[in-house]
Amino acid sequence: VDKMNIAGTQLEYFREDRNQLLDCLDKRLNLFFQNLENSIYPIPNSCSEAMAFKQWFENAKIGAIVLSGGGNISESINRHHVECLLIKHAIDYSIPLIGICRGMQAIILHFGGSLKPKTGHVRTRHKMLFKNREIEVNSFHDFCVGNCPTELNVLARSEDGTIESICHKKHKILGVMWHPEREEPFQAHDLKLFNSFISGEKL
Repeated sequence: VDKMNIAGTQLEYFREDRNQLLDCLDKRLNLFFQNLENSIYPIPNSCSEAMAFKQWFENAKIGAIVLSGGGNISESINRHHVECLLIKHAIDYSIPLIGICRGMQAIILHFGGSLKPKTGHVRTRHKMLFKNREIEVNSFHDFCVGNCPTELNVLARSEDGTIESICHKKHKILGVMWHPEREEPFQAHDLKLFNSFISGEKL
């Protein structure tokens, strides 16, 4: 894959001692994409207009979008609004979009699905079948897919049946519930999956 600029969403964090509202990106996510010879361009949660995104994407020559993990949907209205705009932007302009954990949850909600609380999937590891291949992944999520929209294909389920990965049947959209960037070292199957997807290969 040629080197690519990738837009990445950020966690919104309020620092009470300094009365600051901060946008934060996990350094490991940046390192993960550097391993694929791509660069992450952090998207501010203050960017709330679709037209502003169009100009921003053209200026930065963005080739793919990542909805990053960290936190739950209800914890940041600004971030969720930005991610909804980005999903629509990805569809309108045929830009590959990947949702990691919270990002996959945003994709599920965007297409009319639902989430439900999930126990036993925080700070643990579990095995799952990804396209009929068994792999082991980390897990840090409090919520999982309740109802999966019919326009999404399920790519992976954990041993207890929880949906762990999806892709859109028509658009260039992938979701994973684990955190590839939190693996040490990065896993070959994660690097290959992300590399293949953003290069346009069929899942």
